[in-house]
Amino acid sequence: MLGPPQVCAILRPGTTRADVEAAAAGLEFVHVETYPGDDNKVGYEQLWARPNATTPTAAVNYVESPLAGSHYLIVRGIDSPRTVAEFAGRLPLFTQDQLLDAALHATAHDDQVQAINRLAIGFVEHDAAVVTVIRLYATEAANPLLREAAVNAMGFRAWPAFRPILEHIVAGDPAENVRQRASLLLAHWPRS
Repeated sequence: MLGPPQVCAILRPGTTRADVEAAAAGLEFVHVETYPGDDNKVGYEQLWARPNATTPTAAVNYVESPLAGSHYLIVRGIDSPRTVAEFAGRLPLFTQDQLLDAALHATAHDDQVQAINRLAIGFVEHDAAVVTVIRLYATEAANPLLREAAVNAMGFRAWPAFRPILEHIVAGDPAENVRQRASLLLAHWPRS
């Protein structure tokens, strides 16, 4: 079984499917399946596995997400940190520090939305700095569309720390779209 540990690695813009395929093949991964997506809400995805004699030691999903506006790798298995390091030697990946820095310094709306989505995807484990940055976007941004995007980013990681933020937004955000989005997420949010 390839449950945790899991690592998500965000690819830098300009990285192509062919680049990912070459890197995976060069690291002795075998292509298992392709899910074509719909180029709208459902992303394109490839599944790769590195088998040993009896069970896979790592699996990698390459995802092109139209909703997140990013391409990334989801790496699972007992070798996931090492596997990410191997891919980083062959593909341009963002580090977690670079993801945080981009979210803190983005100024244009589209760059901010993309930065918070990458941040949410790129951190699998709870991180207080990520919670703080996304909370600031969700509660302090002047543009309600940006606040709604930050609420959506919380949905990538249903961390318990996001629940009180969502409850605060439902109770008092001035924009109906933001309150509705937070309410919708809370209706499906796991109880801690």
